Amino acid sequence: MQTTTFPVQNGKYFGYEIVIDGKVFIHQEHIPAIEGKHYFQTEELAQRVGTAVKKKLEQNMLLYP
Repeated sequence: MQTTTFPVQNGKYFGYEIVIDGKVFIHQEHIPAIEGKHYFQTEELAQRVGTAVKKKLEQNMLLYP
């Protein structure tokens, strides 16, 4: 399982992906807890959230294949 960040909106904002067995499992461009299109303002923030979600997946706190 791997977490990576990527630029959104021409590099102004960032998102994250979680890849499992070479397949994208989560592709997150927006902050999911906020209604509407609110982007991660920094790459560090996107990475921190992606890492937290990855840890929950690894601890079986979220369902995944």
